[in-house]
Amino acid sequence: MENYAALQREGFYELNARKNRGGASFGLLPWSLASEELAQGCAAPALAFNMHLSIVGPLMEIPEVPQATKQYIADLVVKQRKPIAGNFSEPQTSGLAASHGVRSTRVRHVEEGYRVNGKKSFASMIEASDDRAMLVRPEEF
Repeated sequence: MENYAALQREGFYELNARKNRGGASFGLLPWSLASEELAQGCAAPALAFNMHLSIVGPLMEIPEVPQATKQYIADLVVKQRKPIAGNFSEPQTSGLAASHGVRSTRVRHVEEGYRVNGKKSFASMIEASDDRAMLVRPEEF
C-alpha cells in the first residue's frame, strides 16, 4: 500500500490524462518506460499502474464517452490523484476475452443510483483505489 501511496503522491496516475484536461499527456511509450522502471523495484504496483492506464486511457479516448465523463475522470486522476481500479472480468472470461463479448453482469437504474447484479472474477488494484470502472450490461438489453 505504501507504493501505491507513493505513486499517488508523485502524480503518476495523471500521466495519461491529456494536457487540455490538466494531465501530463505522456503517451504510451513513456508510460511503458515508467512502468518498466517501477517493476524493477516492485512488480505489483507496476502492474496496477498498467491496469489504471487500461481504464483511464480508453475512457479518455473513446469518442462515445461524454465530455463530462472524461472531465470527471480527469479530475479524479489529476486533481485528486486517484487511481482507478478495473473490474472487467467475469467467471466465464479471462485475459483478453474479458474485454469482449456480452456481459453477464447487469445494471439497473434505481432511485438512489444504480443496482449492479452479477459476478466479477478479478479486480485489479481494488484495495488501493476508491474508484472503480466496471463493464456491465443494462438489464433492458
